[in-house]
Amino acid sequence: MELNLLGASLAFYLVFGAATVVFVGLSIYVAIWAFRRASQARKDWVEAERQMKAPQSDQND
Repeated sequence: MELNLLGASLAFYLVFGAATVVFVGLSIYVAIWAFRRASQARKDWVEAERQMKAPQSDQND
């Protein structure tokens, strides 16, 4: 009986450990993806703001 519990415990720890590693890996991947996407969106937004302001300053001169 004790040998069966050891096998079940070992299987549980292996599966749980693998699931934990996958979860942490995907969490890091999603965080990096979101940061890069937000950075690019901010760069695009700043560039669009610059382009909108440039013609207006020329018209006022």
